Amino acid sequence: TAVILNGGVFSDLSQRPGWTVTKANLASLHETMLYLDGGPNDIAYDTAEEDFALIAGVPLFKGEMDVGHMATYEEPNAGRFGQVVSAWLKWQLKSDPAAKLMFAAAASLHAAVFPRREPA
Repeated sequence: TAVILNGGVFSDLSQRPGWTVTKANLASLHETMLYLDGGPNDIAYDTAEEDFALIAGVPLFKGEMDVGHMATYEEPNAGRFGQVVSAWLKWQLKSDPAAKLMFAAAASLHAAVFPRREPA
């Protein structure tokens, strides 16, 4: 599984020497993915939205909370973002049924759950 927090793959790598991951690499993903961002006021929001639209063929969850780029990381235990990431990892790595419920009830997180999608 992979967890992407307030970020994504940049379209233009010209200002990022040494970075080699491109949007084209998103087509080769083969594991579950969690994307979380701080909503439309998060500087990484558009990048995450672009990635989300390009990823196919893997179970994918994208959640957002209207908290900006710094999310809830300054709260104890990283706040709500920390709770979501913890539940994701417990579900994906330990098959924890209680943790899975958080994602099954995605509407309460202001997020959308998308089932496995076939590659385009």
